[in-house]
Amino acid sequence: MRTARAVGLASVADALREHLHVCCGVALGLLLVAAACPHVLPLGSGASRLVQAALVAVACPLVGTARVEKANADR
Repeated sequence: MRTARAVGLASVADALREHLHVCCGVALGLLLVAAACPHVLPLGSGASRLVQAALVAVACPLVGTARVEKANADR
């Protein structure tokens, strides 16, 4: 918990936890766009895979950060 406060993650997690429904909606939208990437971008290029990985890398921690901080605070 001290590390999270020192890095500034605690304040970010508090803001995300207060607006968890928005975070879930944004994460769902990012994952849906990531799922559509291979169908929208050209198949032969590697850009589809890179964009897909970037979207997933942003979407997953959106909800996870708030939940981990909440679990640490509840202990």
